[in-house]
Amino acid sequence: MSEADTSEALYPASVEEFRQQISAFRLRTLNRVAATAPQDDLIRLLGYESADQSDEESGVDKSDEVADEPEHVDESGREPDRKGKVFLHISLAMQPTVFGVRAGLRVEQAAHMVAADCAIEYAWKTLVAYERSAFREFLNVEVVPRLMTYAWTILDELAHSLGVGVQTFPAQIREDDVVEFIMKSFNPHSTSTPS
Repeated sequence: MSEADTSEALYPASVEEFRQQISAFRLRTLNRVAATAPQDDLIRLLGYESADQSDEESGVDKSDEVADEPEHVDESGREPDRKGKVFLHISLAMQPTVFGVRAGLRVEQAAHMVAADCAIEYAWKTLVAYERSAFREFLNVEVVPRLMTYAWTILDELAHSLGVGVQTFPAQIREDDVVEFIMKSFNPHSTSTPS
């Protein structure tokens, strides 16, 4: 943001002040995939790293293997297989006139893989400058709950198309962690999307 833009920009100091500046808002599904085993070829085709290479995946990797949790029993009397990995990749775009977060969320299990790339986008009524603590509060209260509820709803639909439900997934990613992932890319003076 140039010095001229900064002098004209509004610095929202609370969630309510951010909300008052929203002129347009939308949630988007950019990609959605459901697959059964074997998945290796599909994972390569989509450009994902395999679960074995999760440490190398770009962006944020939130792998979670669930162990020793009480298991739920489905209608057939079988306990679901909750072992698997959850991957999250976050991209952030901040401009004086718009703001957006894209979340690529993928769950891999031995027999199933579901993935969704979802985005939340805001257009502002006036030029907006981002102050770190107010922006974090806006993420906590407004942005991340909407985005993650939307993404997990898409994953739930995909899981049901495979005959499984989200209760068979590994533990979900905490919203506080997603906020922290986004804040790692926070640069209030950036005029381009952080890499």
